[in-house]
Amino acid sequence: MKKDNCKDCVSKCEHAGKDREFVCIDGVSCKVENTCEHIIGFSYPYEECDIVTLAEIKEDIERENALGIKITFADFADNGGNFCFDRFEFCPRCGQRIDWERLKKENGNDKL
Repeated sequence: MKKDNCKDCVSKCEHAGKDREFVCIDGVSCKVENTCEHIIGFSYPYEECDIVTLAEIKEDIERENALGIKITFADFADNGGNFCFDRFEFCPRCGQRIDWERLKKENGNDKL
């Protein structure tokens, strides 16, 4: 008998996202996990403007740090500061809430 839980599930059922264990019917889980690379904000440095993902923000931070401008992910996560960045509360692609506190913890306050 195979079991799974509803944690991190993004289906539309009433149990989605809750840490509730269930038995998989025929050994196959009905859990739906998010495969979206979330769009986390709108960046408008210089003359360019675009919606960006976490990976693109990390690239921007590495590029700025290589130029001697010391910034961290927390600088972006704390509502952009002076970095020409507006953060989104929800991903416009899939509609899931963006957990900024979790992202800050995972990506640290140190330079990336």
